[in-house]
Amino acid sequence: MEEAHPHAGPPPLGEVLVVDDSPVERMLATAVLRKLGFSVTCAASAEQALARMASHRFALAICDISLPGMDGLALLAAMRQRPPAPPCIVLSAHDDALHADAALRAGASAYLVKPLRLESLRAALGRLFP
Repeated sequence: MEEAHPHAGPPPLGEVLVVDDSPVERMLATAVLRKLGFSVTCAASAEQALARMASHRFALAICDISLPGMDGLALLAAMRQRPPAPPCIVLSAHDDALHADAALRAGASAYLVKPLRLESLRAALGRLFP
């Protein structure tokens, strides 16, 4: 009989792909998501994200709208061309309806404003995974 490790927490809820060109934002998102019970894989560009998605299935993606090269909206479109695409939460420094509407029309499941906050992410996740 296998004994449980006394410090082991519950199993992860699923793996999230975090796409942001800022190492600080990736670190923040990773900390928040792990606190909520997710495992995390990061990518610094849309191209890296698509490469990771080619070999792994994610429960959720969180991507910055402003990325070098292919932006977050183009990434959303590319993800939707590769079913099964995970739901995607767009994260942006732009706190305005124009950017939010563009992201939602492009297929985002939610639009959150940076910096990522635990409570706003928790609320978005509650809507996505009731």
